[in-house]
Amino acid sequence: MSWLPTAAVFTAPSLASVTLVTLSPASSATGGTFDVANYLISYAGGLLTVNPAALTITADSTSKTYGQTVTFAGSEFSALGLQNGESVGSVTLASAGSVAAANVAGSPYAITAANAIGGTFDAANYLISYADGALTVNPATLTYLADPKSRLYGDANPALTGSVAGFQNGETLTGATTGTLAFTTAATATSNVGSYAITGSGLASINGNYIFTQAAANATALTVSPATLTYLADPASRLFGVPNPAYTGQVTGFKNGETVAGATTGTLAFTSPALTFSLPGTYAINGAGLAANSGNYVFAQDPSNATALTVLDNPNALPLTTLQTVLKEGDLGGDGVFDQVEGAPAARPSELDVGGIGTLGEDPDDAKLSDPRTKQCLLKAANVPQHGGCETRTTAR
Repeated sequence: MSWLPTAAVFTAPSLASVTLVTLSPASSATGGTFDVANYLISYAGGLLTVNPAALTITADSTSKTYGQTVTFAGSEFSALGLQNGESVGSVTLASAGSVAAANVAGSPYAITAANAIGGTFDAANYLISYADGALTVNPATLTYLADPKSRLYGDANPALTGSVAGFQNGETLTGATTGTLAFTTAATATSNVGSYAITGSGLASINGNYIFTQAAANATALTVSPATLTYLADPASRLFGVPNPAYTGQVTGFKNGETVAGATTGTLAFTSPALTFSLPGTYAINGAGLAANSGNYVFAQDPSNATALTVLDNPNALPLTTLQTVLKEGDLGGDGVFDQVEGAPAARPSELDVGGIGTLGEDPDDAKLSDPRTKQCLLKAANVPQHGGCETRTTAR
């Protein structure tokens, strides 16, 4: 009896290897413990199923400021799972937050992705899922802008006004905010001279669409300028040739209940340019000597100071009439200053002798009326015919 090989579909556990070709019968079984001569081998083909790869496309997250519009180019995404160096060309992106009117209150808004196309990939080879990105809407900025204001030291603050700038989408104060707009300052009537801030406040944003800030100019929007203190001389009078009296007066215009002692430094004094022998008439008495603390005041003379001193005619000053004639002829303008041109020759004195103080003119013994030293000599001689080596006499020419 003879032995024949058995025909079978071979699945021996001791088989070392089988060469498989997709959709083709297996062949060339070798190795293991079997002896190929003992078998009549047939091969049956199998199937290799290629499943789609998982591909996740995620929209990129981004942000904007309220009032801005976002336009998507289709490239704002990332792709995870592409095989063989393939690429996606673009996706369709959309978000409710992309419009200018999207409120901060609804932020962040989803950015959806869909319809991946283009590139080198084949959508049929992938199981595509899409993940949302986030669009964050940040508040826009509204700026309090104070109107410049000024006042004097010690005065009450003026009404403080201003505006708000930076609204988006054609909005206004009424439609985009709640509350009451107000401008205030920390400066009071006692604040020293200088610049002070005027600050806006009082508003809140609807839907959180705005934040608030101060304009840089607000920091110095209020200017406090010095008030004026006025030297007011007490009226005084005296006779020609009599020494000046002690001048007195006061300072007016203090603010906040302040006084000379508390608001100034220095020593208050009143003086006059009038000399003992200044001609009869009115003269100024001027105040001086003070400086304001912190620069809070400037100083001025009261208009009445210009004529506060009255020098009266003195009938006991015998040479006065002659002196007045002499000075009048040498003072053509009537301002107490000798003019360069003397009076008319027929009226002028023939000689003005000056001893010890020098003379002017062609004749060294004949002083000119335009010489201020001559005037001083005459003034000194008004009450004393002989004074300091100076004598006056008039003779007709």
